[in-house]
Amino acid sequence: MTAQMELIAALEKATGPDRVLDGLILKATNPNVIQVYPGLPDYATEMVQREGLQAPTARTIDIPAYTASIDAAMTLAVRGWIISIERGFDDDGEYWSKVIVVDSHSIGRGCDPSERVEFVSYGPGEPPRYIAAAWLKARATLTKDGQ
Repeated sequence: MTAQMELIAALEKATGPDRVLDGLILKATNPNVIQVYPGLPDYATEMVQREGLQAPTARTIDIPAYTASIDAAMTLAVRGWIISIERGFDDDGEYWSKVIVVDSHSIGRGCDPSERVEFVSYGPGEPPRYIAAAWLKARATLTKDGQ
């Protein structure tokens, strides 16, 4: 199992927001991040190329709350894909979330349903961690740079 698949599995097993997982998502999705420091405050070090300098320099950035915030999780979105978020209660009164991301090029008029490309993530609780997991699944199918 690859590190990214292990991260997706950990997201789907998490019982709530997790700052360590947030840091791992940032590192997995931003190739410029060289070090993640989960804790208080939560930040990471990113290497950036500044205009006029020959070598990249380091800067400190905040770690987004991917597992706690729908807005943060949606920053992982893949261009050209559609997201569906469902929430509800099961027969036992437990709250659940289900997230589906679909490649918009694989749906629509004239598309073979067997060629539909979609990823599903679901489980108990709020949707942000499932949104992050579904987008990471979609990104795993794309080219190296996630485009």
